[in-house]
Amino acid sequence: YDEPFGDSSAIPTYLIARLAKQQVTVALSGDGGDEVFAGYQRRYGLNRSEAGLRRRLPGWLRHGVLGPLGRVYPKADWLPRPLRARYFLQNLGTSFERAYFADLCLLRDDEKAALLSPEVQGQLRGHEPFTAFSRHFERTRGLDDLSRLLYVDLKHWLANHKLVKVDRMSMAHGLEIRSPLLDQRVSEFAATVSSDLKYRGRTSKYLLKRYLEGRVPQSAIYPPKQGFEIPLARWLRSDLRDLAQDLLFAPRSLGRGFVRPDRLRALWRRHQGGIGNHASQLWSVMMLELWSRTFLD
Repeated sequence: YDEPFGDSSAIPTYLIARLAKQQVTVALSGDGGDEVFAGYQRRYGLNRSEAGLRRRLPGWLRHGVLGPLGRVYPKADWLPRPLRARYFLQNLGTSFERAYFADLCLLRDDEKAALLSPEVQGQLRGHEPFTAFSRHFERTRGLDDLSRLLYVDLKHWLANHKLVKVDRMSMAHGLEIRSPLLDQRVSEFAATVSSDLKYRGRTSKYLLKRYLEGRVPQSAIYPPKQGFEIPLARWLRSDLRDLAQDLLFAPRSLGRGFVRPDRLRALWRRHQGGIGNHASQLWSVMMLELWSRTFLD
């Protein structure tokens, strides 16, 4: 990647590209379907619900009570998902735009402050990551909530993350990927379609699915949503444990001064003890260290 890249789905993407290259040199991808036709059920559905509730609550309650409560509410990874109210309360206590930005971040502001070393935080002082994100929201003022989220994802999440991952992992094997759902004509048509036809009730990609009915099997249209990921949390407790310990806690790793060693060890102990799932945070620090050893050392 030539840059620190913290998404572990790069690994299965690399492997499936290698497998496909054994048969073909050009392949079609469904990338863009979720961002153009509203396919992320949890992300879009939850944020729209939060937005509706946020509008009904008075500002003094959101900013004066719910936001501060969310900052002190225990993270409680061991509780059932509906009872993990920390992030929900934090989202209600801030704006629609900042809540969505926080949901996409690997580390929220309080978690980042706890993990990054004082030296790194000092160098980052004055840098506001939300600025690059917010300009896309500014261009969509006046549109409905879902249209705004889709535009932001098209300009940010898709362009800077998903397509980068697929392009680099496929070209590592000389496999060329084409994304027909990102054809300019398809994207421009989708932008004219009402949000109610993209996400209706609890059905994501509603229009696309209705169009395909009778053309392809139902099982292909309405499969359960499944992430493209590796069992990272389990691997960090087993097969990858020794590698992770070296990358995270070797003297040269901790000597870089990127993170607070005590906080990193606490995350590691909690993850190993099954108290919480901190795989994504640990993996990101591991990737930063691998990058440092390759390009700095």
